[in-house]
Amino acid sequence: MPGGSGYPIWLPAGRYHDRLRPHEDDFFDYGAINSARVAASHRLDVSAVFRKAIDWGERTFVLGLYNAYNRRNPMYVFPESDANGVISWKQLSLLQMIPAVSYQLRF
Repeated sequence: MPGGSGYPIWLPAGRYHDRLRPHEDDFFDYGAINSARVAASHRLDVSAVFRKAIDWGERTFVLGLYNAYNRRNPMYVFPESDANGVISWKQLSLLQMIPAVSYQLRF
C-alpha cells in the first residue's frame, strides 16, 4: 500500500497591495520556505492473478484495481480567489480508481 506524508510546499503567508500601482496585482509574502505540507497521500492497489499451464506453455490472466478505495490524493496545489479577492487553496487530484486487465502467454 503506497503512501507518504504530504510533501513540503511554499505557500504565501500574506498579501500586500501597492497603492502606487492600483492596476497591478497584489504582492505575496511567502514567509519561510516549505513551512506548510500538502495533505498526506495513500492508496490501496489490489490484484488477482490466475495462471494455467497448457500443453505448449502457460497463460496468465490478471485483474487489478489501482487506488481501490478511490481516495483523491493531491497531485498539485494552486490558489483560487473568489469575487471578493479571498484566496483559498485547491488541490488537483488525478488517477483515482483505475481498473487494470492483463493477459500473458508464455511459450
